[in-house]
Amino acid sequence: MVKTTGKLTRLDNITLFEKLPPTKFYSIDQYYIDKADIGVAGAVDSSVNDRDLNLELYIALLIFTNRASVAKDICT
Repeated sequence: MVKTTGKLTRLDNITLFEKLPPTKFYSIDQYYIDKADIGVAGAVDSSVNDRDLNLELYIALLIFTNRASVAKDICT
């Protein structure tokens, strides 16, 4: 199992993302995700001898400050 370490940056809302120094991990207190526009892609691969199974899942989503931002088509 691979382990990763790094600083966790706490954001009050997504608009602060560009205003703070970059870190590896973020937590956001106030956010809205438009569930209608989530992109998902995945892949499954097994080794030649079928001893290993690799699953990959990629998720892309827009993070807004609130629901009104989605209605106005304003991405922050």
